[in-house]
Amino acid sequence: MRNSMPPGIGEDALKEFWLQKLPSNVTAILVSLDASLDELAARADRILDVSNPQSVDVLSKGQFSELADAVSVLSQQVKSLTQIVNSTDKPSRPRSRAPARSDAQQPGKMCFYHTRFGKRARACQSPCSFEQESRENPASAPAEN
Repeated sequence: MRNSMPPGIGEDALKEFWLQKLPSNVTAILVSLDASLDELAARADRILDVSNPQSVDVLSKGQFSELADAVSVLSQQVKSLTQIVNSTDKPSRPRSRAPARSDAQQPGKMCFYHTRFGKRARACQSPCSFEQESRENPASAPAEN
């Protein structure tokens, strides 16, 4: 690290950079020690030997570029599939044979029930223009026995 640092960087700054790169369990021990960088490096080696840290997988530049290419190909495939799904015509719902219920709200039109069932309708929604003899003249309707 000393060779790769620009001139003018002091030993304290180098020590701070180096400590940041160490695993947290090693840093926790070394921070409390007041020693030179070389002595701290030797102790860090001993701590790492004893603590047997987990292995770290490192990707080479070639492996990284292969992964980046694979991600790019997959992104293009997802984009193409999304366009295909969005471009297909979705089946429309079949239209009902009965008029829409909103038509009953227009003046001069019959309600949904009278349009659908005529004289046999048992319910009526107002306003409804359905005219039936029994509605106009209830007295002339035959009596039910």
